[in-house]
Amino acid sequence: MQTESPRFLAKKGRWEKVRSVLSYIRNLPEDHEYINWEIDTIRGQLESEASGAGLSFAAKVKQIWKTNTRGRLFRGMALMILQNLSGINAINYYSPVRPQS
Repeated sequence: MQTESPRFLAKKGRWEKVRSVLSYIRNLPEDHEYINWEIDTIRGQLESEASGAGLSFAAKVKQIWKTNTRGRLFRGMALMILQNLSGINAINYYSPVRPQS
């Protein structure tokens, strides 16, 4: 069975399909309490995203500085910088190449 993700279907408002896909993925009946909880969680996340959709770019940047996202952002940036400085990119680029004999 190949189908869209439950979150994508929820964004499109196809809640019955969300229930059937989650039931298939989790191998649980459609009326199981875990399926209901997961659908409620998806619904809450979509509502939360929709409430922040009207924010300007500057307001979104201010939110980054106020939350714990700032630490995650800096750790990710530091890892990228250190990876480039370590020279690992050159090793990854040239390692699969075998010299011709």
